[in-house]
Amino acid sequence: MDQEVEPLESLVAILKVLGPPLGVLRDVERHEGEGEATRLMVEDLADCVALKELSPRAPTGHFLRGFIEGFMRSLGEPVEVFETECINLGHPSCEFELRRTVVHS
Repeated sequence: MDQEVEPLESLVAILKVLGPPLGVLRDVERHEGEGEATRLMVEDLADCVALKELSPRAPTGHFLRGFIEGFMRSLGEPVEVFETECINLGHPSCEFELRRTVVHS
């Protein structure tokens, strides 16, 4: 019998193996209950590091944000991903918040 793998566990495993350029995963926090969300802290994210010299005024981790959304949706876990902290906004690392989305039939 096949054992189903939890989507977030799969994502964390892949990010740990790939590392840069997708970034080095430093921490995962799950907040369950009302306003359930998951926070990922990532360092050395290639697109953020590369764009730092251009002094952007907005989060720049677009590639990883899109990768996370697509990966989680492909495993039946629709989420919206928000980059809540970014090195290009003066934070020490980039942080992504994953929030489940409601799928209407």
